[in-house]
Amino acid sequence: MAEARVAVSEPKLAAGQMQEGRDTLRDAARAWRKSLVRRFFATRNSIYNGLWPTHIYNLMVTTGLVTLLLFWHPAWAGGFTSRLWHLAEVLNIGDSIPYTIRVPLVAIAFGLIFFILLLYLRRYALRALLSYKGWMYQPPRTQSWTTLAWGLLVKIVSGYKPSTYSCQAALPRMPVPPLRRTLDQLIDSLTPLYGQDSGQVRDFKRQAAEFEKSIGYKLQRVLQLKSWWAPNYVTDWWEKYVYLMSRSPLPINSNYYILDHSYFKPTSNPAARAGYIVHHLLRVKRMLDREQIEPLLIRSTIPVCMSQYERAFSTTRVPGEDIDELVHYPSSKSKHIIVLSSGHYYKVDVYDSDGAVLSTRVLEDLFQWIVDDSKQHDISQSESRLAALTALERTKWAKIRRQHFLESEASANKDFLATLESAINVVSFCSDPVSDDFSERGKMGLHGNGRNIWFDKNANLIFHPSGRFAVHCEHSWADAPVFAHLIEFVYTAEAANPDKIYDSGGRCLPDPAAQKPIRQPERLVWRCSESLANEIDDAYQFSLKNNADLDLVVRDFNEYGKGVIKCFKVSPDAYVQMVLHLAYYRMHGKFALTYESSMTRLFLCGRTETVRSLTQSACDFVLAMCAKECDSGLRIRLLRRAADEHQTSYRNAMAGLGCDRHLFALYVIGRGLGYESEFLKSTLTLPWILSTSQQPQQQLADTPSCDLPEFRDCVSPGGGFGPVADQGYGVSYMLAGDFRIFFHVSSKRSAADTDSTRFMDHIYQALRDVKALFDGHSTAV
Repeated sequence: MAEARVAVSEPKLAAGQMQEGRDTLRDAARAWRKSLVRRFFATRNSIYNGLWPTHIYNLMVTTGLVTLLLFWHPAWAGGFTSRLWHLAEVLNIGDSIPYTIRVPLVAIAFGLIFFILLLYLRRYALRALLSYKGWMYQPPRTQSWTTLAWGLLVKIVSGYKPSTYSCQAALPRMPVPPLRRTLDQLIDSLTPLYGQDSGQVRDFKRQAAEFEKSIGYKLQRVLQLKSWWAPNYVTDWWEKYVYLMSRSPLPINSNYYILDHSYFKPTSNPAARAGYIVHHLLRVKRMLDREQIEPLLIRSTIPVCMSQYERAFSTTRVPGEDIDELVHYPSSKSKHIIVLSSGHYYKVDVYDSDGAVLSTRVLEDLFQWIVDDSKQHDISQSESRLAALTALERTKWAKIRRQHFLESEASANKDFLATLESAINVVSFCSDPVSDDFSERGKMGLHGNGRNIWFDKNANLIFHPSGRFAVHCEHSWADAPVFAHLIEFVYTAEAANPDKIYDSGGRCLPDPAAQKPIRQPERLVWRCSESLANEIDDAYQFSLKNNADLDLVVRDFNEYGKGVIKCFKVSPDAYVQMVLHLAYYRMHGKFALTYESSMTRLFLCGRTETVRSLTQSACDFVLAMCAKECDSGLRIRLLRRAADEHQTSYRNAMAGLGCDRHLFALYVIGRGLGYESEFLKSTLTLPWILSTSQQPQQQLADTPSCDLPEFRDCVSPGGGFGPVADQGYGVSYMLAGDFRIFFHVSSKRSAADTDSTRFMDHIYQALRDVKALFDGHSTAV
C-alpha cells in the first residue's frame, strides 16, 4: 500500500509571510517571558480563588484600621486595644521589640486571624444560602419577601467580580434524595405508561417494596457516606460508566452537533470564515485560561458550577479495550490545531512569537494554502479515510490504535497520533457540497461524510465550501450548554460586526500590527500498511452504513414562539413537551417513556438529571385533545395542569430531587458490593423512546436580543443528537426568542415504526392545534 509521506513544502504566501532565522537568545527571552506570564495568571487566579469570596483588600483594610487604633489609643476602643496587646503577649511579641514594630506585628496578626475567620464564615454562609432552592418554585415577579431577603443576602455574602472558577468552593454538594421519595417518583412515572391496574405496574411496586426492605437502605447509607466526601455523589460514576465504558460508536450514539447562524452568512469564503472562527475561539480559550470569563449566574445572583469548562480545549477521548480515558493537555503543551483537508492532516501553530493568537487574515492565508496544497498531493482512498477509524466501536478502534499506531514499527504513526490528540481542536475543510438546508447541515455536523471528523477530539470545527460552519463535539468531557456558551461569544461578535471582520470580497480584514507565523504548516507523516488500509476501508463502510441509517430532520417553526406561549400562562418548555406527547400519540397511537435533560449545575460538579415528562396529567391532556367531544376550556385547564406538574418536576430535578441519577448510583454501589438487583436493572434499562432536550439560548448576559429585526436571521438553530433507543426519536428544540422554535428530530431508518419527517409534521400540527385552543378564549380561562 501507498505510504503517506512527509510533505513540509513551502507555503505559497506573500513575501515576508514567514519569519525565519530567529536569534536564539531572543527566542529564549521570549519563551521565558511567556512562561512568566502564564505563571503569573495561574498564581494570581489560584490566590484569588483560594481567598474568594473575601479579597486581599479585606486583610489590608483590617490591618490598617487596627494599626491606626493602636497608635491613636481612643478611649472608646480601650478594651479592644488591651485585648490586642494581650494577643501580642500570647504571640511572644515582648518589650524587647521597638514599639513602632510591635504595633504593626500585632495588627498583622489580628488582621490575619480576622481575615481567615471572615473567609470561612462567608464561604460556608454562602454555601448554606445556596443550598436553599425555594427560589426556583417562585416566579421572579411574584417572589416572597423571604426569597427577596435571601437573594439580597447572597449578593452581600458573595465576592466582588468572581473569576471563572471562584464560586466552586462555595457551591453546595448535591444531596442524596430520600429512598422512599425516589421509589415513589419512579412508580408514578411508569403508571401512565402501563396503566394504573396493569400487571407491569404491580410488579414494579412489589419489586420496589422488596428492594427497599432488603438492600435498599444499606445501599442508601453507603451512598450518603460518599456524598459527604466526594465533590458529587454521582458525576464521576456517570462519566465513567455511562460515557467512557460505553462501547458504542461515538457518532450518532453519543456526540452532538451545533450549527452556525440560521440564515445569516457573513462570507462564502470557507478559509476566511475559518480564519475568523478559529481566531475568536482561541481568544475565548485565552480568556478561559486566564479565568476572565465570569461564572454563569441564574437571575443574576445564583452561580452554577463551571468545572466542565476546564476540559473545553485540548482534550481527547482515548479509546480503551474496556474503558476509554479522557486526556487533557495543558496549554503549555498544546499550542497547535490540526487541519484536515482532502484527507491530509496539517499541524498549524496558532500563536506568534510573542504568544499572541495569529490574526484572522494570517490564519485565513494559512488555511487557504493548506486547502490548495492538499490538492497537489496524491493520496490513496484508504489514507484519505483515516478518520473513519474513530467512528468504530470503541473496543475495535482501541485494538487498531494499539496495533498500528502505538506498537507499530513505524514510529511516525505514534508521533502522528500524539500530535493530533494533543491539538487544541481539529479544523476540517469539507470538499463535499452542502446546501443551506438545515437537515443537510445537521447531518454533516453529526456524522460528516464518514472521513472528515475525528470523533475522539473535544471539538471539530467543520467548514463547508459555501462558507457554512458547524461544530461536532465529543460528549463525555462536558454537556452541550458548555461549548454552546463558548461558541456564543464567537457567533455574537460575528453577527454584531460583520463589516469589521470581512471586506467586500468576503476575506478577513488585514491587521497591520499582526505578527507573522512562527513556522509553516506541517503535513503530518504516518505509514499506511496493507492491513491498516483494510481496517480503514472496513471502518469507512461501517461509518457510511450508520450515517445512511440516520433520519434527521431540522426545521424552523416560525408561526409563533415563546412570546405567544407566555401569553397562554404556560411554561414554554412544558408547552413544547405536551406538544411532543400529543404528536407522538397521534402518530403511534400510544404513549412513550420520555426523557428530558435537566442540569444539576447548581451543585458542585453537577451535570444532568432526567425529567420524566410523561405524567398522568400529560396523558389526560393528550386524550382530551384526541377526544371528539371536549370543549376548549377543559383542554386548556388540562394543559395548564400538566404544564404546572411538568415544571415542578423540572425544578425538582434541578434541585437534586430527581430519581434517575439516584437509582443509577444505587445500582453502581450494589454491583460494587456484589449485589444483583433485578428491580434496578429492569427499571434503568427501560428504553427512552422519546429522548428530548431544550437547548440553551443567549447564555451571555450582554448578548443583543435575537428578537431585534436586525438579528432574527442571525440566531443559531442550535444543535441535535441521535436517538437514544433504536425504535425511538431524539428531539432537541430551541425556543429562539419570541417568534420561532427550531426542532431537530432524529430516528433510524432501519426502525420499523419511526419516521422523522412524519413526526415533525405531527409536531407542527400539534403546535397549531394547541394554539387554536386559545383563539377566541381569554388567557385567564
